[in-house]
Amino acid sequence: MACLFSPKFLSIVPSDKSSYRFRWASLQLELLCTLKLDDDIRSKLGRLPPKLEQLYIELYDELISCSGEAGRNIIEKTLKWLLSSQRTLSTSDLLWAIAITLETPIEDLSKETILDLCQNLVIHDEGLNTFRFAHFSVREFLEKRSEFSEISCNSLTAESCLLHIIASSNDPHAALRLGHLLVSSPTLILSG
Repeated sequence: MACLFSPKFLSIVPSDKSSYRFRWASLQLELLCTLKLDDDIRSKLGRLPPKLEQLYIELYDELISCSGEAGRNIIEKTLKWLLSSQRTLSTSDLLWAIAITLETPIEDLSKETILDLCQNLVIHDEGLNTFRFAHFSVREFLEKRSEFSEISCNSLTAESCLLHIIASSNDPHAALRLGHLLVSSPTLILSG
């Protein structure tokens, strides 16, 4: 197989925005590394998306299509929380926020689950103990998609906060009210 860093390969890297060039190349290399056969690699090299946004569309669509409903919900909630959060969330804060809106026990979520599901879009910063987008262009890409509109992301945040307030109040009827909301309006928990 030819070296991917040869001048011939580098000449096909888009030059429209140099700040995005290395992200595009990095994602392409990661994609190519998943292929095992030289023929598959050569075939894919001939069909590389020329723009970073097109690559993100391909990667995002692949993530969503290869995940089940629970996985898609975790991906969506993770990305929405990273888009809407006004401060850096610790790993445990983000896992809790995702769990409460999915009505999933926090024990069922982990750093590894988030990284496995979100793949190239999200990374974990070990030093700061937080998740973040793998590159600022991920945020730019998501903000253009209707399912990640500001209203949709902020609605998820508001929903999570309200559920937390209800669940943690000292009102003896709060659990009953929360249970009633979950039964009468399951979309309250599952939508975002």
